[in-house]
Amino acid sequence: MSLLSDKTCKPCTKVTLPLTIAETTELSWQLRPRGWRIVEEPQHHLIKNWDCLDFEKLCKFVMTFCELATQENHHPDFKFGYDYLELTLYTHAINGLSENDFILAAKIDNIDRWQT
Repeated sequence: MSLLSDKTCKPCTKVTLPLTIAETTELSWQLRPRGWRIVEEPQHHLIKNWDCLDFEKLCKFVMTFCELATQENHHPDFKFGYDYLELTLYTHAINGLSENDFILAAKIDNIDRWQT
């Protein structure tokens, strides 16, 4: 089994089915460090929040994950401000979770160094 962070996002279409609860549970165990949560209603999302005391580092982190998301052609929703960041992942084309969301989450966790 290959690591999520070693995979590449693949395009989904409107006929691609969202992951089942069992599939999302299985994939969520592969995310490190923990902190991602699955929100099930109104649609499936992966969400992670960060608290940050350094706004400059926060902005650099946001730019880094935006570049990564662009490379993967998978674009998250995010909100950030003075000392916080909230990142939401889901596959817009299928209005739910796909493996791509977990791949991008794992890759974001690999660059999540500013928090420590």
